[in-house]
Amino acid sequence: MNKLIYFLILTLTLSACVIGQKTKTIKFDKEKWKSSSNYRYSIINSKDFPILDYKSKRQVKRILGPPDFISNGEFVYCLDLFVKGGCKCQASLLTIGFVKDSPYNVTIVLVEPLPNE
Repeated sequence: MNKLIYFLILTLTLSACVIGQKTKTIKFDKEKWKSSSNYRYSIINSKDFPILDYKSKRQVKRILGPPDFISNGEFVYCLDLFVKGGCKCQASLLTIGFVKDSPYNVTIVLVEPLPNE
């Protein structure tokens, strides 16, 4: 009888832990995206990064905020926010190209920084 009670308590405890972990999902945080390079690097490949396929330029701006710059009609978001000059990414970046009648072209380019000399 004691083994049965112990088994039931253990099962309920483990079930509660598993359910608790499933509900702890990180949702995309636009304010963190706009202010933290670390957040950009961590969220970019997670399941919580917004799906941008078939979104208009206005919708993408609503989700991610204005791009760091626009190049050939593509939105470019620098993952490293603190770049000098503000016109080019010096490290990793996210580009979003807009093509009519097809999913929007979303490209993530991750670049390792050069070692200090």
